[in-house]
Amino acid sequence: KWQRPRVALISFGSYRLGVHKPHADMDLLALSPPNCSRVDFFSSLVKLLRSDTRVNNVHPISAAYTPVIKCTILGIEIDLLFARLSDASKLTAQPPASLLDSANARIEHRIDDADLVGISEEAGARSMNGVRVVQMLLEIIPNLDHFRTTLRAVKEWALVHGLYSNVLGFLGGINWAILVAKVCKQHPDALPSTLLRVFFHTYAHWRWPA
Repeated sequence: KWQRPRVALISFGSYRLGVHKPHADMDLLALSPPNCSRVDFFSSLVKLLRSDTRVNNVHPISAAYTPVIKCTILGIEIDLLFARLSDASKLTAQPPASLLDSANARIEHRIDDADLVGISEEAGARSMNGVRVVQMLLEIIPNLDHFRTTLRAVKEWALVHGLYSNVLGFLGGINWAILVAKVCKQHPDALPSTLLRVFFHTYAHWRWPA
């Protein structure tokens, strides 16, 4: 085991759910011990990334509602968020593993409710939300293969119809995933074709807020 706390890189979004496309970006959270600051993240880390020849297009957006560093590493677009724990003991549990190592299953660090205790930064708490939502979805979905097939179909439908965009006021990837997860939870034994039909029937008759 590592004796010193280390930053844990935790994936979330479509990559973590297993519905990402070959050229999709990767959402990552840098969960850090308390001695790492947000100032370090948007200064020292940005400088380090820009000095690495494997990294391109480094764009820190520290003033965003959820602050992020956007960059491209080895041709893969990365959205990197930052949060730090008040208790670093959980960050000594295991050595880091490569996100790109397909030969071995990656054990992702789990964020519990207790990890939110002592966090004074709202931006840090918001940055953890993506990971926490994906963790919950993966735990409650009865059949992940059926969920992934259904979600891929729904996302393609939304893209074709111009309905896939948080920026434009429509639903984003995690929103569609939550809607599909609800249908999968209610029909645990249904095949993807049935889940897709139930999905459209359910939300076509949903009482959406005006």
